[in-house]
Amino acid sequence: MKSGYTMLVKKIQDFTNDPRFQLIRQLNAQILKHPFDPSVSIDTQRDVAKLILPKSTGRMVVPTVYGFRLIIDLAQSHAETMQGSIERNLYILGTYEAGTLEIIRRSLMSWGKGATFVDVGAHNGLMSIYAALIGGATKVLSFEPNPPMFEMLKANLELNNCTNVTPFGLALGDKRGTASIAIDTENSGAAHITTPEHAAEHTVSIDTLDHVAKTNGLDHINLMLMDVEGYENNVLIGAEKMLSTHKPDLIIEYDPNDRDSRVTDILQRHGYKVYILEHSRHLPSRLVPFKITKGSAQKDNYFCFQPERAKALDLT
Repeated sequence: MKSGYTMLVKKIQDFTNDPRFQLIRQLNAQILKHPFDPSVSIDTQRDVAKLILPKSTGRMVVPTVYGFRLIIDLAQSHAETMQGSIERNLYILGTYEAGTLEIIRRSLMSWGKGATFVDVGAHNGLMSIYAALIGGATKVLSFEPNPPMFEMLKANLELNNCTNVTPFGLALGDKRGTASIAIDTENSGAAHITTPEHAAEHTVSIDTLDHVAKTNGLDHINLMLMDVEGYENNVLIGAEKMLSTHKPDLIIEYDPNDRDSRVTDILQRHGYKVYILEHSRHLPSRLVPFKITKGSAQKDNYFCFQPERAKALDLT
């Protein structure tokens, strides 16, 4: 039987050793290390890349700035914009949410050997693979309920020989059973749990993190990332025991236009301090205490730590 990786990479473009990509990745990596102006650095990379990189579409293998490769499919991306498009960012920049990735590395490294990372809404595996290969996680659990994207996730894990990453083709929430998932054909990162009448043709399995942890012998979690398009509250409710017992570091996507306070209420109840990256999740920068600000329209991430963890990471 052919593996998912063999099926996906058959007759697709592989830009791993393409000198044009190698040149752009060197530029990408240097700008990430030395962001001369956070407000224009991403635009600068994009403009230069458009002059050098080939115009391509469809499925391909591209190098990242971190030394590993990923299979992406530009057919699942917005037509021309990078905003919200994981695939197009990976094609042009060789990364996506570079600031978040750096915090993943810092968090896992600070825990020391044996760290466990849980990636809820793992998409094509970028965060999971980074945690396993760069962040030093000993164990990674990756959850991706979108069936086509789950196949991409498994293929990317095989491509990078990530034997310490366990993929789960199910959603996490506050119940066990099945759920309906809506899939956006123009934005692979926008799949989300919804009511049956609003869903596409997919029904997926759903479980709680507490139950998955029990059935898989998972005795601790050090860091959990959630990118679940508005379902964060449900995931946290289903992880109540893990939150109470192990108090892992948390990275949670939030929408500044969403005034639902349930997520922040849970964080407050469990004693978390909440931070954001000074220059957004897309650029490495310092973590600063979260404050509600007017005029922000873009989604970003909460970075949540217990007080002793915040001290260990030298946060104020």
